[in-house]
Amino acid sequence: MVTVKTEPMDEDVDDPVVKEIPVYVSTKLADKLYIFQYPLRSADVGYDNDIFLETSMKPENEEVKIQVQLDTQSENYDESQGEFLAANNIESSTKQKEEQLFKGDQMDRIFLKSSRAEPNCDNYAIAIFQNDEFHITPLKGIIQMRQDFSYLDRVDKKFKDSGKNGGEGFMDVDDDEPEELEVHAKFAKNISDYTKQQREKSFQTHARKSMEEKWVPCKFQKAEEPIKEEMFCHEVDNDTSNNLKLTQSQYLNILAPVKNTKLKSNANILNPINALSYIQTLPLLEQITRLMKDAKIITFEHLRAIISSDHKDTDILKILQEVAVLVQNNWVVNSNIIYHDDYQSDSGIESELMRRARNYILLCYTEREYIQDRAEICSTVKLPIEEVTQIIDNLAIYEPQKGWRLLASSTEFAKMYPDIANRQILVWEGRGKEIRKLLESQQPQQSKSPQRRQR
Repeated sequence: MVTVKTEPMDEDVDDPVVKEIPVYVSTKLADKLYIFQYPLRSADVGYDNDIFLETSMKPENEEVKIQVQLDTQSENYDESQGEFLAANNIESSTKQKEEQLFKGDQMDRIFLKSSRAEPNCDNYAIAIFQNDEFHITPLKGIIQMRQDFSYLDRVDKKFKDSGKNGGEGFMDVDDDEPEELEVHAKFAKNISDYTKQQREKSFQTHARKSMEEKWVPCKFQKAEEPIKEEMFCHEVDNDTSNNLKLTQSQYLNILAPVKNTKLKSNANILNPINALSYIQTLPLLEQITRLMKDAKIITFEHLRAIISSDHKDTDILKILQEVAVLVQNNWVVNSNIIYHDDYQSDSGIESELMRRARNYILLCYTEREYIQDRAEICSTVKLPIEEVTQIIDNLAIYEPQKGWRLLASSTEFAKMYPDIANRQILVWEGRGKEIRKLLESQQPQQSKSPQRRQR
């Protein structure tokens, strides 16, 4: 249960608190709870009253298959077709033993197969309100179950192998020549070899993992079974201490932050995932790192306006010099934070080359206000124009007839903190020599072969 420190506040007489409800989070079913959807059946019908003959699951790949009993006594059941499908659904195992797919002489079941409805369910939970208590259980996944008709493929294969139908069943084998059909050719868009390899690799990896994992038999429990009680918190931790260490107003601001109309940032200053109200609760190092990673480039005045006034300027500047560099009086996040070791561009460029190219572009901005020729940058860093454009677009804005200049603009930092500004100049002098040395080592060395003597 989550509680917060209370502080004196004026209660709104028109909107009093009428009831407090304790909230509990049950972890007993963590990583085990799924929602099963049956999109081909209406909600009022479902499968609640059906009999599940067999259920099995692949936990790692989150795949499920279910065999549901079919009512063979129903007036809508076609006995002749049921017998036909049962008789022709015999598959041979590796030991040359024939296994009957349907247990009797009729088709007595249908097959349901799963598909993922939602790839990421980290923000979903199941909640139950009972006895004036709110119990929440985190959700592992949402799975949709649809009918599987693979047994028809076995019948089809059997008749194709035998080359005859005998006039029975739902298939008609015609010995006549096939009709001529008009064929329309469609051409797919050009896809890079790297993208194609990544798609194939991803599918092949998923298929291989699915084939390697064995089906685990499961037992189906009806809704009225007592196992559902595991969704409730029977052992409650009554420790009401405030682990967040927030006052009531601070906690309320996290839940419903007040929009600051005075603060206008760059288009890419904050990722919506990193809500400002949440970031302000983090340690100062993590605050600055997240803000710089989202903003890419920002003035110190702007950054200072975002961070709480509880933090001193000296503490902010100390951390800022660890995660960013000063370029034209603007702070730019370090390249290793943007392009981490596991990063790879759409063209397959590794993170080390991207970091090197970005550092060279930043070096250019320490020497001049505008970058005019991207082709020159590409020639120097040996990267495609797409990667160079991506780097520049995150830092600069294009001005016709001038080129790309940095997004942020400030002339005050060097006046306010001359020591740090001078230190950053020395940092760039050393870094510039290192960057140029690395780029020169990339240049293709011309082979010098000894001249042959003329005869």
